Amino acid sequence: MIANFRNLLFFYLFIFCPILSFGQADLVTAINSELIPLKSVEATSDFSDLEGLKSILKDKRIVGLGEATHGTHEFFTFKHRMLEFLVKEMGFKTFTIEADFAGTFAMNDYVVNRNGTVLEALEEMATGVWFTKEFMDMVEWIKQYNLTQTNENKVKFYGFDMQFAFNSAPALLNGTIKLKEPLSDNARKGLQVIIDHRYGAMDKSQLPLLNATAKELEKAVVVKSSPEKTKIYQQYISAVIQTIEFSIPKHRFDKDIIRDKYMAENCEWIYNFTGESKMIVWAHNLHIAKDITKNNNLPMGYYLSQKYPNEYYAIGFGFNSGSFRAYHTEKKKIMICTVPEVSIKNSSDYVFGQCAVPNFILDFKSAQVNPTINEFLNKNIYSRAIGAQYNPKKDENGGKVSNQKLIKMYDAIIFIDNTTAVSPIRPVRNAQ
Repeated sequence: MIANFRNLLFFYLFIFCPILSFGQADLVTAINSELIPLKSVEATSDFSDLEGLKSILKDKRIVGLGEATHGTHEFFTFKHRMLEFLVKEMGFKTFTIEADFAGTFAMNDYVVNRNGTVLEALEEMATGVWFTKEFMDMVEWIKQYNLTQTNENKVKFYGFDMQFAFNSAPALLNGTIKLKEPLSDNARKGLQVIIDHRYGAMDKSQLPLLNATAKELEKAVVVKSSPEKTKIYQQYISAVIQTIEFSIPKHRFDKDIIRDKYMAENCEWIYNFTGESKMIVWAHNLHIAKDITKNNNLPMGYYLSQKYPNEYYAIGFGFNSGSFRAYHTEKKKIMICTVPEVSIKNSSDYVFGQCAVPNFILDFKSAQVNPTINEFLNKNIYSRAIGAQYNPKKDENGGKVSNQKLIKMYDAIIFIDNTTAVSPIRPVRNAQ
């Protein structure tokens, strides 16, 4: 009924209110013939509408799940659904996310060994956008699933981000990590500077101390630990060095370049550490994308696609209109933000919003056999891309952020026509 109604509506608009060009009308018809309709964007155990993904993903070992905002209920719940599908039906055992590397070991301890609480683990992760009911529900599902599994089949939880050193640097200062050669007083001072540092440019007067600290840490060797702990603690040290390098540039764009490069390296470390267990990578669209999306910055997904060209599969998320939770740059507060339908016609979200079903998956490799879709995927086009901040001047109409060929960014798109905001559960002590 819904599909028939929308088709009649589009016919009326095409005849009497020609908002679509002839080319776009043909394109929408073509996409309608190739898309995979979604029965639900909520976390359900019915995977019948996802069966077509099995042949598409059968040889993929790393799946990037993006999101067009960090505060959308439907993105979180559908990614939860995808997680269940990938774990139960496709044998994925490693979950990684845009969160502090050292901090996520508390969450791994929670979902694998049932130690601590989910709220304590979320605080250690130091990423406020995950402090939502939707994310907590997904974490609880992982924990419950693991109760029924042998240790080798349990889903393990890792973070690949490196913006802060709230957990890794203290481990070096308090003796948790034993080193062959003790750190110098200057290096200990440098670590404290990093712990105290928050998002923003580092004071120039601290740079010599930080550079010296990084050089000393590059030579640090972990001792008196199990082989597994030694590898983990050595990576803690690498994360601190990454944090130091990230903290030095003044400009955010320079920080983004450093961050995406190191997040990719950390994903590679996790993949190798787990014995190349099939891995889910959860992050923003602009991180999981396989090529430049804006500002000429190479995203994390670029490095992963270069390192694992046949194993990595990037799924971007798009939406047309609705609400989400973000920091409003004009009102200067975190709040529920609302955007109308995309008004820029040279936008992927505008085109997808005209399709016969509201929520769907489009796999590019199979769809691009159609020459009309292939032309669409290979032209520069705008896409919604809102992170933890919402800037009405850039984000409201669906443009001015990302402008790239879809085929270069992703292997597939998950489109959700209308969205609602996530439900926050409470403030985080350490999160940004």
